[in-house]
Order: sequence, then C-alpha cells, then structure tokens
Amino acid sequence: MAGLPGLDPMPRKRALLTLRAVNSVKTELGAKMTASVIDGVPGLGPGRKQRLLREVGSVKKLRELTEDELMARTWLPDAVAKAVYARLHGLDTLDRARTPSGGATMDES
Repeated sequence: MAGLPGLDPMPRKRALLTLRAVNSVKTELGAKMTASVIDGVPGLGPGRKQRLLREVGSVKKLRELTEDELMARTWLPDAVAKAVYARLHGLDTLDRARTPSGGATMDES
C-alpha cells in the first residue's frame, strides 16, 4: 500500500509540519510587531497609548510634536506627556541608567 500514489503519508505530514512552523514564526513576528517605543512609559497604559496614537496617527508623527503640543492634550497628565516626549527623544536614558534601587551607577559617581 505504501507504494500507491496518494496514500503515502509523508508529503502530508511534511506539509503539516511546514504549516505549523510558518504559523509559529508569524505568531512570534506578530508579537514583535506590536511592540512600540512608547511601551513602558510610566502612566501610559494601553488606553492612553491607543488614544494618543489614534489622535496623532503614528509614532513618527508623535515624534514631530513638541513637548508643549503633547502637554496641551487635556486628557493626558503633564508628567505622562513629558515622559512620552523624553522617551521619544532619548532624554530618558539617564533614568534607565540608574540602578533599581535609585542610586547612582558607577558612571554617575
């Protein structure tokens, strides 16, 4: 029976394994594609992030805004607007360089 065309299970098994591998890669890429530079900004949860991106249009357009333009949004707290601006312009690197305890790192001593 194994010699009859259409009854050999290997091509079907190979196709299923390939499909599973492709779907796995798509899932991994999908998770990476949804990450944003503004993820993890203190006070900017999913709701505020979604509203901000909906109003502005994209992260690229968000980078073009001034700090005052971000702070002009009445629904967005000033501290969050400043944190978003700092993250987009690399001004929060000092905050990231600090140790978890809040002390200075070796470079800052």
